[in-house]
Amino acid sequence: MDRISDLPDELLCHILSFLPTKIAFTTRVLSKRWTPLFHSLTILRFDDETVHDYAAIDRFCGFVDTLMNSPRLSDQSIKTFSLKCRFVLSDHIFDSWVEAAKRRCIEEFHLSMAASIWNDRIFTSQTLVVLKLDRLRVEAENLRGDLPSLKILSLRLVYFKNQKALQQLLNASPNLEDLRTNGILYIKRYESIVNSLSLASLVRAEIGAIDVPYNVVNNVEFLCLAGNIIFKSFPVFPNLIHINLQYYCFFHGWDGIVQLLQHCPKLQILFISKVC
Repeated sequence: MDRISDLPDELLCHILSFLPTKIAFTTRVLSKRWTPLFHSLTILRFDDETVHDYAAIDRFCGFVDTLMNSPRLSDQSIKTFSLKCRFVLSDHIFDSWVEAAKRRCIEEFHLSMAASIWNDRIFTSQTLVVLKLDRLRVEAENLRGDLPSLKILSLRLVYFKNQKALQQLLNASPNLEDLRTNGILYIKRYESIVNSLSLASLVRAEIGAIDVPYNVVNNVEFLCLAGNIIFKSFPVFPNLIHINLQYYCFFHGWDGIVQLLQHCPKLQILFISKVC
């Protein structure tokens, strides 16, 4: 007896949301009961780990394209669009998926792909709450973003054209509460993040020691700094309660720690660790 099929649609969709979308799609063969469930999924996860040749790439892109641009699903909102892609997508294909997700009121973008973003469409959305980028190159020289609902921004091994582009992304996210960076790189490196830039709503930041100027995160209550931390020109952290310092390879000494503590009037927890 198929007891799982007797569960409510909402619960079945929740179960399917934990599966890669391609696997969730195959549940349609179980029974007619499962067919409409797939079209009600609000969390779409695509991973090309089984793609090994050009024919498979075409099938993968065709599958994603069908789901994202299907007229039947155009009125179905999407909570999460997650894409892990190891091959290079054409700008046209990727942009069409981004625009389709935005039309369907996307709340979360999770993108991990060895590719370049040549325009700033992904940085303009009225509904996006979470944006996670991994291994991407942002080629836009002047990034014109608008992310009024964004609360969480995660950047891992992301190349920007210059530091001005990162500044423009942060400026486009006035209600950001959680910032996480690990390996921000620049194609053209020069100092351009102005000292006046501050994220007033930011509560938590986990950043590489040289990824973002400290004045950008001086409003946080929780701060994690990772890397070879240089204690120089620290701003005052008026709200900081918990700080986690993760050193790579070597520790600079306690003089810098004392200097830091003098800039954190509300600090309660100091945690220091060495990461090999």
